[in-house]
Amino acid sequence: TYSTPKPLVKINKKSLIEHNIALLSSYGIENIYVSVHYMAEQIIDHIDSLEKDNTNIEYLREKNKLGTAGPLSLLEDKKYKHILVMNADLLCSFSIDKLIDNHIKSQADVTVVITERSTQIPFGVIEMDKKENIMSITEKPTIKHFCLAGIYIIEKNAIDTIPENTYLDMPDFLNTLVKKDKNISVFPLIPEFEEWSDIGTIAALSEADDNNF
Repeated sequence: TYSTPKPLVKINKKSLIEHNIALLSSYGIENIYVSVHYMAEQIIDHIDSLEKDNTNIEYLREKNKLGTAGPLSLLEDKKYKHILVMNADLLCSFSIDKLIDNHIKSQADVTVVITERSTQIPFGVIEMDKKENIMSITEKPTIKHFCLAGIYIIEKNAIDTIPENTYLDMPDFLNTLVKKDKNISVFPLIPEFEEWSDIGTIAALSEADDNNF
């Protein structure tokens, strides 16, 4: 990423952001905003060169780096009721229709897409009581946990609380909403049927290429 911003990394001859624009377009989403800061012109030139059919793409230009939630404060069109937010460096395939239906039925302020991941601890893990007596030892256990998938649906009333031109990452934004007792719903991805990968390493990039996504 020294010379190429991560959304422009190619998987099977298509950039990550091109895969995501195609996914959104396939579900009839016509208006897309792309926030840009790092190597902004390279991203803009690439997107402008794509065939986009009926898709209208506008850019949210960050003067300073605003994180994963902060750029939403740059939205000028306030006519929307809710907005779908995606990280641009994801590679995924899932039912956006089901996500939207789930969000509307739950009447949530935010719906968070989550994915289950497993982490193996490479050591024996000790469980102790309050007196530090050993109760059990498990050799190299695997722990399952749910993680943010970098995909959200957010209501306008929640977006309106984001301070302008202030760095804000999505976990901090969500924690603020939790403290305000806002309704946050989750939408779990099903590993057997839905594809999701965060292309954050060379290994993940190679695996995505090998799987002919």
